[in-house]
Amino acid sequence: MSVTNIRTRSGFMLMDALLGAALFGIFLTAVGSTILIGQQSFLKSGDMARGVFLSTQGLESVRNIRDLDWDLLEEGGPLGVAIGEDGTWEFSGTGSTTQDAFTTSVVLEAIDDNSFLVTSTTNWEISRDRKSSTSVQSLVTNWRKEQTIGDWSSISIEGSIVISGTPLFRNVHIDGQYAFVTGETTAGGNGLYIFDISDTENPQRVASDFSLTGNGHHMVSVGSGLIIVVEQEFPEVILYDISSPSTLSVSDQLDGINVPGDGKAVTVATYNNYVFIGAKNNATEDEFYSYSINGDSLTFLDSFDTDGSLNDIFLQNGYAYMASGDNIAELRVLDVFDPNSIQNAPGNGYNLIDVHDGISIDGCGTGVLLGRMNGGVIEEFILFDTADGAVPSPPPGPFYYEMAGAVQDIECEPGGRYVFVASDFDSKELSVIRPSGIVVGQSAEATYFDAPEMGYGVSYDLSRDRLFFVTSNTLYIFKPGN
Repeated sequence: MSVTNIRTRSGFMLMDALLGAALFGIFLTAVGSTILIGQQSFLKSGDMARGVFLSTQGLESVRNIRDLDWDLLEEGGPLGVAIGEDGTWEFSGTGSTTQDAFTTSVVLEAIDDNSFLVTSTTNWEISRDRKSSTSVQSLVTNWRKEQTIGDWSSISIEGSIVISGTPLFRNVHIDGQYAFVTGETTAGGNGLYIFDISDTENPQRVASDFSLTGNGHHMVSVGSGLIIVVEQEFPEVILYDISSPSTLSVSDQLDGINVPGDGKAVTVATYNNYVFIGAKNNATEDEFYSYSINGDSLTFLDSFDTDGSLNDIFLQNGYAYMASGDNIAELRVLDVFDPNSIQNAPGNGYNLIDVHDGISIDGCGTGVLLGRMNGGVIEEFILFDTADGAVPSPPPGPFYYEMAGAVQDIECEPGGRYVFVASDFDSKELSVIRPSGIVVGQSAEATYFDAPEMGYGVSYDLSRDRLFFVTSNTLYIFKPGN
């Protein structure tokens, strides 16, 4: 019995050893796989960051060539870019390859005689049978071209179009020969309306069958895409391909995203393939978000918590200036130079008299222009001077101007001589303001237009020297002079 017990125990010990070895092998495999997957994800993230850097460098090199001589830019591609013998960027071959096998090329698409849509793409191999790429796009213009701006101290209607029913227009955006106008869907409207404005005397509606599924708000162009904020639970921010606006359909949706919270996105702005979104105030979620644009998709980068809703965004010199509902900072300023790491700008913002919300914002030069809700004892239009710092620190300013109504939208022409204001003041729904007059305390109103309905959105097109203005059901096109 003793011998039998020993042999039986030895057999169990052998089985225990084999089972232990097997389990240990499985453990090592699991740990090794986890480490390998983590390492691969880290390397993939690093490769993507390098790809974005090289694509951005390709885009900036085209701008550098533009600065040397506009005539060096021609439609076509793919083209490589390299530093020539004289130390400046030049086109070279069909692609530029780094020592670690990242290849960057650019494609130039002529928009008109003085602008190109530039797409910079970087490709690399992940493994022998797997490849990846990243692209950035931007409009490159001939900044040396002199553009004549008319005398906007008087205006006249050049064209208009009225939409029957209750479209309830809210915002207007110009992209090439098309005007995109958002509106509400709550009263039976389409949410988005597209007009061919190649003949500004006779604008025509196109893509009339297209509809959003929620109220449309602010819009921005990104290359051949259009980003729209839509008032709904999901998606709140939609990227559409508008390479053919006259035939826009739901199939042209490229991507749709949602910010945390229920249907709270309000406004959007973009710069150099980054998108910034402002949202309604939420006790548990952030109000400001940054995304990168990679081809036909939007990728989350960072977010920031602010007090109060963010109703409009103006980007300048790496800072986001926002019209805010915060009662102690109606002007809110964030440092967005690195969209991956959003921070407060030194000083955070500016607290105006009383508690009326900031609802619209724009700027030109060193001036930032803020519009507020209507108040009986406050001025609704405020001009800030940012010459001495990103966050205004008076003196000088701020400079106040009475509008007698809520300032729904603001557009400043690039020269800074005129500012166009859409408001709900029932006698002056469109106003043309001279900022210089506000600064010196003189009469600032250049002219105005009394529309049959409230003013909601305004957009100035420098290439045409024309002003686009929307009321609840009409798109107006103004030209300078009588």
